[in-house]
Amino acid sequence: MDGLIDKYLQYLTIERNLAISTINSYKNDLIKFKEFLLGNDINDFSNQKIDSKLVLSFFSSLELSSSSKTRLLSSLKGFYQFLINSAFLFHSPFVGIKNTKIKETIPNTLNEHEVEAILKTIDTNSLIGIRNYAIIDLLYSCGLRVSELTNLRMNQIIPNRQALRVKGKGSKERIVIIGDLAYESLSKYLKFVRPHFISKESEEYIFLSYRGKKLDRQYIFDMIKELTMKTNINKKVSPHTFRHSYATSMLNNGADLRSIQKLLGHQNIETTQVYTHVSNKHLLENYQNILVSERENEDE
Repeated sequence: MDGLIDKYLQYLTIERNLAISTINSYKNDLIKFKEFLLGNDINDFSNQKIDSKLVLSFFSSLELSSSSKTRLLSSLKGFYQFLINSAFLFHSPFVGIKNTKIKETIPNTLNEHEVEAILKTIDTNSLIGIRNYAIIDLLYSCGLRVSELTNLRMNQIIPNRQALRVKGKGSKERIVIIGDLAYESLSKYLKFVRPHFISKESEEYIFLSYRGKKLDRQYIFDMIKELTMKTNINKKVSPHTFRHSYATSMLNNGADLRSIQKLLGHQNIETTQVYTHVSNKHLLENYQNILVSERENEDE
């Protein structure tokens, strides 16, 4: 998969003479799609399992504004057209997929009972189980991105506020409060498990493997997939599903969009707007009022 991505990036560089920043954007788009495929046990861009349904599932797993989804769709269509023109493939799964379908994709979410069902599958009598329980609890309680979780360092914990100092996209920092139960799970892991895993090379990181290495994104994806398979949940569940569920739960419990935007670390309120599908007219009106306010500020 990486080989084909590299060939495409070379084509963009040599044949199309695109700017480095543009090529890096294409690269990030392709890596996103590749990681999604690997998370679904697909390790080949030509795999027949990659159909329009899977493509729409990919877009529904993302936390992007409509304009960003449109750009990403264009990027992936271009990649697959390159593969066809170069005789690596004979068919694109993006044929027939229009921007309107992409914009309408809705994130998968879990309700509290489903989150609890996943937590119950974890063996908390083992060191690994205690760690994994804390990971799931923190993803759901704080709405973290998987990269934010794996990169968490010990100095990002704020004990006196029961909170985390999270570094999001663009190294932007935000403070996220940890729920009581999640804080209890995290404290248990830090006290009874982490001391057994810690090593000099990764002592600054919170979540470690039993060999003392920082956990990577793929481990979290695989762990969640394995846990979900033990339940009766008939949904595709990824680390980002817990972030979607966190936002949806907050909205359902009366939080306003502006607060959710800050807690999730969204730069644009339109990205947060995707969660209004779960609620009612009040939320939609709230979103419209914020948009009007932002546009008025831009005009001033």
